[in-house]
Amino acid sequence: MGSKNVKLWEANSHEYILFDIVGHLEKNAILGGAEFLKSEGLQFVHLSENHMSTNLSLVVIANSTEDGIDAVVRRIRWRKNYLFGLKGWTDLRIAVVDLSRDPRKRVITNAAGERLREVLKANASLPAAY
Repeated sequence: MGSKNVKLWEANSHEYILFDIVGHLEKNAILGGAEFLKSEGLQFVHLSENHMSTNLSLVVIANSTEDGIDAVVRRIRWRKNYLFGLKGWTDLRIAVVDLSRDPRKRVITNAAGERLREVLKANASLPAAY
């Protein structure tokens, strides 16, 4: 006879998202935000027996952006493994919503932030930047 109380497997995933709204976004500001999350964001990671992943995300909504911000955002990559990944990992996700390209408002993300792009597009009806 089976039991409904048997737990075969469990994995916990967490995401912490920080939002920032700025008039004009410069390259140094987005790099500073990424560095802030790398150092201060780790306080949100709680390694437990069932920890799989924690995503630290930064979403910046800007009225305008500095030229070349796309390349800077796309180059930001960071992952921290715990016990070679056996205890899970933390990824850094970055997304920039650029409102200056009206009517072609766009969302720029790093590789880890691709899922953020889809969520932001769905919630703000914005096309993706390519």
